[in-house]
Amino acid sequence: LSRLLQIRSAARYEHLQKAGKISQSHLYRVALPTMGGGSWDASVFKKKKQSDCLDTAVSLLVDCSGSMSGSKFIAACSAACIMGNALDVVHVPFEILGFTDTCNRAVIPVFKPFSSGWSPHDVIGGMGDMDYYLNGNPDAVAVDGATGRLLQRRNKRRVLIVLSDGMPSSFLADGRGALIAAVASAKAHGVEV
Repeated sequence: LSRLLQIRSAARYEHLQKAGKISQSHLYRVALPTMGGGSWDASVFKKKKQSDCLDTAVSLLVDCSGSMSGSKFIAACSAACIMGNALDVVHVPFEILGFTDTCNRAVIPVFKPFSSGWSPHDVIGGMGDMDYYLNGNPDAVAVDGATGRLLQRRNKRRVLIVLSDGMPSSFLADGRGALIAAVASAKAHGVEV
């Protein structure tokens, strides 16, 4: 998971090395008298150093629609908690959101915000409460909302993972078309979906 989520940071050079490319700014050392057993005047090289870092934020978006009721919803909630455990272990900031609708209005519950610590018990309790409210499926609105939340993060990489049965239908006239547009918009803003 760490390897999948890490980003490559900017390259930099480490100077005063004993091997590598010649560092012109330290080449003068060769002309000086031998010091310290010759190691001082041999350190005229530089090496390119590229490091990887985990400057990534992840948003897990769980479908809480009626088509997910039963074993699908349990599987999606379990997957979100397993991913949450893994992200917590590698110290990647994450949030867990849900999505459904009521009275032609999208509902996006926040089971675990970026700002709080990881408590699987609290998340499972919040998801369990949703079992009574599984209704419509406003995928597009939920993807737009999660994208907006990710764009507020200062992380260099932003990832949105949607756990859904892939049946967009909601109060929107064209649920499928709206979802395709929302995903395209998220990608255009640099969010990986």
